[in-house]
Amino acid sequence: MYLDQITNDELADVGRLTEMTIRAGMTVMRTVTQYKERQMAELTVELKEYRLANPLLPKGDISDLSYFWASDSLPKQTVQEMPGRIKERMEALLAGLERQGIVLAGPDSWTLTEPGRKVIYDKNFVQDALKADIEYAGKVQQAAGQKAPILQDAGGETVWRSTGEELRRIKETAAGNPKEAMKALQQIARALKRDEKLCGGELQTAIDRTMREIVVEGKPPAETIAELTETVGHSADELLINFNDLTMRTENEIRREAVKAAAAGAKAPAVAAAPIIAAAGALADGVQKAERQITR
Repeated sequence: MYLDQITNDELADVGRLTEMTIRAGMTVMRTVTQYKERQMAELTVELKEYRLANPLLPKGDISDLSYFWASDSLPKQTVQEMPGRIKERMEALLAGLERQGIVLAGPDSWTLTEPGRKVIYDKNFVQDALKADIEYAGKVQQAAGQKAPILQDAGGETVWRSTGEELRRIKETAAGNPKEAMKALQQIARALKRDEKLCGGELQTAIDRTMREIVVEGKPPAETIAELTETVGHSADELLINFNDLTMRTENEIRREAVKAAAAGAKAPAVAAAPIIAAAGALADGVQKAERQITR
């Protein structure tokens, strides 16, 4: 697949999946660093949940063994349906791992051996695998940004942005353009009022109070919005807003949608669907080629 063959739907799905992978990977990484080697067995449930919530984007290297955090076997059909270059890498990787006694090839699938199980829960492997996920997702996101600089409007696709980040952006805008800041604040207020779960909640109350203080009481916009941001900004980080239709959802709700989209059509629950793998691979390769050209 070439970059110009990636559809807007695939770009949106890849963007959501990689964003969630980076966030979740960094969260789990922080947890792992606090554990000693002998305590790693206590993390099996958390690693399984991470892998299921963030379907694997295969890279064809040893870090792909993290698939087995979520499943005891990898169907051969799943590998067969991967894009050509990635399929070749995965087959070569699995063949090498079989020779090392880490996986066992059966008629329909590869299964993890007991020595393999020790490998995937080794602290160094866990940290390296999470780091590989985060770095690969970062490369994909970088290239996705180059292909669609304003992902929020790319082809009219739905894109979710952190409400907390938006409030902090509005605070910066208020210093030089208070009217624009108020307009953006009103958009968030309208979105909150349209959502039955959020209407009348703490965030809407705080925003309404801020707008009233600015419009009715004549308080300075920049300082008043800055106070609002300090009060509710961080608590709003898990709430995402779509400025295309002014809908709002929690990050967990968006994560579930991203997982469903990425796993659609996949034969294994912990592996992303083939079109998503292909799009991510093309984007990552584009970044790698650019990096090589820069270093020459």
